[in-house]
Amino acid sequence: MDDATLAGVGALFVFMRGAKIRGDQDLKTMTADDLRNTVIVGVSAQTGFSGPLLQGMKNIDLVLLALEKKRRARSRMEPILEVC
Repeated sequence: MDDATLAGVGALFVFMRGAKIRGDQDLKTMTADDLRNTVIVGVSAQTGFSGPLLQGMKNIDLVLLALEKKRRARSRMEPILEVC
C-alpha cells in the first residue's frame, strides 16, 4: 500500500470512529474495503450520488464529501438550535 492509499484508509477509519458510525471493536475487524464500502453506502444515502460514481473516488475524497455533508447539515440546524 503506498502512502496516499494508507492516508486515505486512515482518513476513512478516523472519520468512521469520530462520527461514531462503528465502534472500536467493529473497526478493529474491518478491512480497508469494508471501511470504504461503509462510507460509500452512507455518502450515497446522504447525497443521492450513485455507488459507481462514489466507487470511482479516492478514499480521501469520500471522507471530504462526507464531512462537507455533515457540515452543511449542522449549519442548517444552527438557526433551529438558537431558537430553542
